[in-house]
Amino acid sequence: MIKRIFHYIKRRWKTVLAMLLCLVSGTILAYTTYYTGFEFGRIVGHCELACSVLEAEFSGFEYEGTCQCEQYGGFILNIPIDHSFFD
Repeated sequence: MIKRIFHYIKRRWKTVLAMLLCLVSGTILAYTTYYTGFEFGRIVGHCELACSVLEAEFSGFEYEGTCQCEQYGGFILNIPIDHSFFD
């Protein structure tokens, strides 16, 4: 059985190498996407918490650390937040 596997790899080493490269690059890309989404969700959570403390609704944020909250009368607040404080 092992001899057949080695013989298959010997005959099709380019295919096996291509499959391994696709597997490794796909795993790295999936992890990067997961980590980026996790950080995005963490920042949105900080902004939602800050807006709820001010009795306003979360409406958006910027990556520089500014959260936007909309109060009930339509007034928009820009709240600067240091997201690294929560680490």
